[in-house]
Amino acid sequence: MKCSLQIIYAFLVATTFSNSTVAYAADSLDKMVIAFEGNYSRTEIKLLLDSAMQRYNHPINEDEYNRIGSVLVRLRKESAVQEINLLRCADRAALDNKDVQRAGIVNMIAFCSVALKR
Repeated sequence: MKCSLQIIYAFLVATTFSNSTVAYAADSLDKMVIAFEGNYSRTEIKLLLDSAMQRYNHPINEDEYNRIGSVLVRLRKESAVQEINLLRCADRAALDNKDVQRAGIVNMIAFCSVALKR
């Protein structure tokens, strides 16, 4: 079962960033600059992403940037809510709210995609 989930996850990550331009990006943050809707710099994305990840006590590393970037792009495609707005929502929701922080950043991003879609 674990192997199947890893294969599915690998497929989702690969298909999320399948754009040929994105495939040549140096790292996950560069991929996000290219893949995210809107004109956001690497610095803007990194500052907001790091802030949100810290609020949720989420590890900050390349693998997690890639994972969260993929989730943001996939949810933008499903909800039509820009990635940066999903991230802002998740970041603000965790301010001094331990219950939200325990839910985790990925769960909160998913919640925000539903809440902001309306």
